[in-house]
Amino acid sequence: MKTNVYVKMLVSSFKRSNPVKTLDNLENISSCKDRTLQRRIKACKLLSSINMNSKFYTLPKFAEFDNYGIWSFQNIIFSTHGNLYQTVIHLVNQSQIGYTSNELSTIIRLKTDDALRILWKQDRLQREKHISQYVYYSHEQDKFNAQKIHRQQSTNIIRPNQFPKDKDITIAVLVTIIHQNTLDINTLLNNIDNQDIEVTSREIANIIELYDLKKTNYKL
Repeated sequence: MKTNVYVKMLVSSFKRSNPVKTLDNLENISSCKDRTLQRRIKACKLLSSINMNSKFYTLPKFAEFDNYGIWSFQNIIFSTHGNLYQTVIHLVNQSQIGYTSNELSTIIRLKTDDALRILWKQDRLQREKHISQYVYYSHEQDKFNAQKIHRQQSTNIIRPNQFPKDKDITIAVLVTIIHQNTLDINTLLNNIDNQDIEVTSREIANIIELYDLKKTNYKL
């Protein structure tokens, strides 16, 4: 009974106007810590943040999750799928075409490069290079095969509005490829950003695809 009292106390401490608390907050409210506190956190079904060293907690009913099961509160990120690794695996498995690191980072609102690389090394995800970027796919072979096919099909369908509107931007991208001697989209995007030219990674990828550029030496 005493445990139930403390659980109710923790749950009632969360308000819609104050939906996030730190571990220190919860220790002060429950007057306990370590394993006892973790048991009560589990009993409350609280979610811990997938960033900020997992030190923030929220009550799910106050979180406003998006269609991907992600919620951001003052740069603190929560997921309905568990920790960062569990979230990455779930989202990749649910995707029809897999994800690049940039695509997944946009969804989760965190950098995912390290998590993806670790999960790949642990054989929990598969990856292949596609238009100079690694795409991460499900470890399940049937799903992996389907995702690869759908990724290729989606790339082959290049719409006019997926290219820069200004032809000078396309020329600037091609010149940057020559000068930088690379097809790595992140490198190209950073270099072009430094030139105050507005272009997206998707537009750069489509330019590479349109001109059928391959890995070679582009230096003049």
